[in-house]
Amino acid sequence: MLIPVRGVRLNVEVTGVGSPLVLLHGLGGEVGHWAPQIEAFRAGHQVVALDLRGFGRSDRTRGAMSLADFADDVADVLVALGLGPSVVVGASMGGIISQELVLRRPELVAGLVLADTTSDLSEGHRQQNEALRTVALDQGMDAIAPALVRGCFTRATMDAADSPVAEFERGIRATDPWSFAIGIRAIVGMDLGPRIADIRVPTAVVWGVEDALAADCEVIAATIPQAERHPLAAAGHAANLEQPGAFNAAVRALVARVAATEAR
Repeated sequence: MLIPVRGVRLNVEVTGVGSPLVLLHGLGGEVGHWAPQIEAFRAGHQVVALDLRGFGRSDRTRGAMSLADFADDVADVLVALGLGPSVVVGASMGGIISQELVLRRPELVAGLVLADTTSDLSEGHRQQNEALRTVALDQGMDAIAPALVRGCFTRATMDAADSPVAEFERGIRATDPWSFAIGIRAIVGMDLGPRIADIRVPTAVVWGVEDALAADCEVIAATIPQAERHPLAAAGHAANLEQPGAFNAAVRALVARVAATEAR
C-alpha cells in the first residue's frame, strides 16, 4: 500500500498478525531485501516493511533530507497504521534512522535491532561515501553497483551458485541516483555519536564479522545501556541475507527480551 507522508507516498508492505515488527532497509535497498525476515516472522507478528523515501516503490524526492526527516517519515507511517510501540529492525542506513527514531519518538519504539550500522562515521568512511555520491550522480548506479555488492557480501557468498547477490545487485542498479545521493548526504551529516547513550529500550546489535563497520557496531553495543552483542560469523554487511537463520535468532531473542520487559 502507498501511505501519504509529508508530501510523498511511501510504499509499505504489511503482513501477518501479532506484535509489530518494523523493517527499515539500507541505502539503495528496498523491502525485498527483507525477504528472509518477512517469511520467518509473519506467522507471529504484524510485519511492516517500508521503502524509505526515494527508494523501492516509494515516491522520489529532490530536496535535502536529514536523518531526522527520514525518522519522521517512519514515525508518521507507524502512526498512520495505528501501531503501538514496535520492535524496529534497521540495517545499515535503516539502523541509523532507527537510532534517530527512538531518540525523537521513544513512545513508538519498544525495542531495537541495529544491524551492520554505525552512529558516527569515520573521516575515511565519510570520504568514501562522498566519492560514491559523486560517481552515482555523474555516471549512474551501474557504475557503482559492483563495488557496493562486493562491500556487502563475503567472497564465499559471492561465489555461491544459490545466493541473494544477483537480486540484491538488481535492486541497487534500479535505485534512483538522486535519491541515493540524498541518502548519502543524510548519512554523512549524522550527529548521533554520544546521544545514543540516551536510548533506553532493549537493543540487539547484530553484525557480520567481515563487515567494514564491525568496529562501529562494537561501539554502539558498548554505548547503549541495554544493548546485547550478536556478531555473526561468515557474514559481511548484508548479514540478514547471508546468515538469515542466525540473524532471525538474534531478532527472536530481542523480541523475547521486550516481552519480558513489558510483562514486569
